Parts: sequence; structure tokens; C-alpha cells
Amino acid sequence: TLENSTVTVPSNGVFHFIWTESNGLCASSQDQVEVTFNKQSVANGGADITACGLTFTMGASPSVGVGMWTQTSGPGTVTFADPNNPASLAVASTYGTYTLKWTETNGNCPSSSDLVTAFIKVQPTANAGFNLDTCGVIAKLHAIPTVGSGTWSRVSGPAGSTVAFNQTTDPNTIVTVSTIGQYTFRWTEDNGAPCA
Repeated sequence: TLENSTVTVPSNGVFHFIWTESNGLCASSQDQVEVTFNKQSVANGGADITACGLTFTMGASPSVGVGMWTQTSGPGTVTFADPNNPASLAVASTYGTYTLKWTETNGNCPSSSDLVTAFIKVQPTANAGFNLDTCGVIAKLHAIPTVGSGTWSRVSGPAGSTVAFNQTTDPNTIVTVSTIGQYTFRWTEDNGAPCA
């Protein structure tokens, strides 16, 4: 009977309430009000991201309402193809570590946010250097390192021959072979998963 009553409903949704006024012998008067009971969003931006290259995909798990991706920190700018898409494609302007935020809002409920860290790595481009023609069984290799760590390995050579690298991770390592002939060596670079 109070004009400012509090009401509790069994579930979220749209409910209609009728206010009726009576005054003795006068006819009753009624009016209806529609109330939308919104569910509170619980933002979940998903797991942190490690990407090789400047383009990557977000992975939020939406709850209710409208969500939006924004950037809170990083060495450059992240652009979202569709900021309201929980699985939006994103492009960073430069490599580094970014903090990105997924925010959900449902009606007049308070917004809910979750932070995601994106580690944007450089894809290495291995360069083993120039071909060599040397006298004897010892040669110095000359890889040109880019990012991450590099390792030398043998690809081919005379049957039964052995190979010894002075240091497999040195781009300018010295290699000793047991048999004169033609050998192929590979320089492999790894900048951490998934940039291998």
C-alpha cells in the first residue's frame, strides 16, 4: 500500500505492475508501470595472449549485456576490428606487452571489467649467411641473427662423417668435420612459443 514500495522478483526480465488508487465512493483509478530487472554482467576477458606477429585474436567469454575491448597500456596502439566482438581481431602497432580490457554493461547495472595481458612477439627470420668454400676440415660459419636464440645443426654431408660445432648457439661458430666434402648446415631461430 506504500507508493514507494520495494519489490523482489523471482528472476530477471520485464515485469508489469499496476498501481490502483481508491477514494471512497469514487471510481478506482489505475496506472501501469513496466520494470526491467537486469542481470549483473560478470566480465571474463579470457586467457592472456602470446602472439607471434602484430595480428592476434581476442578470446573473451561474454556473459550478458554489451561488451567492449579497450587498451589500457602498451608500447604502441592496439586497434580492434570490432571492439564489441568478444573474439575480435586485433592489430598492434609495434611489438611488446599490452594490457587490454574487456568491459560488459547490462542496462543500469554497474559495469564489470577484466584485464588481459597480450605478449606480442617478433617472428624471427633466420639467415644462415653466405655459402663457404674452405680448405681443410675447419670452417667459420656466419649467421645473421635477428631475434630470440639461434642454433646450428647439420642437414647433410658425406656418409659416415661427423660434425663438431665449437658452440651451436654462436652465429659465428667454428665447425670441424671428419671428412672432406660438401655439407649443409642449418641456422634455426626461436623467439619463444609460438615464434619458433
